[in-house]
Amino acid sequence: MCRSLARTSNGLLPFAAPIGAGHIYGITPRPISNVRLSAAACIGPRAIKIIMMFLNVLYSIVALVALLIPGYILRKCKMIYKVSVSSMVSILLYVCQPALILKAFFYVPGESPDPLDPGLLKGMGYTFLFSLVGMVVFFFVVKLCYIRSKKPDSARVYTFASIFGNIGFIGIPFISAVMRGNPDLSALLPAALIYAAVNNVTFNILLWTLGVYIITGDRKMMRPRKALINPSCLMLIPALPLFFLRVHLEEVFS
Repeated sequence: MCRSLARTSNGLLPFAAPIGAGHIYGITPRPISNVRLSAAACIGPRAIKIIMMFLNVLYSIVALVALLIPGYILRKCKMIYKVSVSSMVSILLYVCQPALILKAFFYVPGESPDPLDPGLLKGMGYTFLFSLVGMVVFFFVVKLCYIRSKKPDSARVYTFASIFGNIGFIGIPFISAVMRGNPDLSALLPAALIYAAVNNVTFNILLWTLGVYIITGDRKMMRPRKALINPSCLMLIPALPLFFLRVHLEEVFS
């Protein structure tokens, strides 16, 4: 409990009491400047730590959301056209996202986890399995929500948006921004980025199969070949060998 009590020369006086009230009981209060009350004494160091972590996450979210503002303004000012948007999506899909996955598997001596650590390999397997099963289960849950919808086209769009969030583009940068600024979590950042990259691969496998089916409504459009031959999965071909062979790319290029 927070003790809002001011120490006096003869005892304790409630901090909320007026200064002159102490004389009624024969107590001479000390000046207010000598009262030492801190936030740590009121809520505890653990609570302060949680609040600081929350503020760090909030700051990261605000910073990422702020990046949307220039694009919104340019679109409203008709300085960016719909044709340009599809080109930007292609850059994100075929260049930026694979580059994020490659960066997540960069091996840095002294920072990256041991590539042959059983715990890391088991975590990668669990991440792939749980994200795959979770998204499929969530698909059926969302499907039930729109099963009686009178607007099938809108239902397909809402189903797709509910399952496939923006983790493909924003997941790795968000995790990096949150954990890099936290001394307690920064040591876990390299492993967290690897797990995020594995989740991105799962995301893209389902995006090019289940996602295509949701939008088109045609099961024939679900091609297993697309599930494996997409930009993110193809990037694993160079990324995984470089990681497991512990190739430090910065030293190679320098």
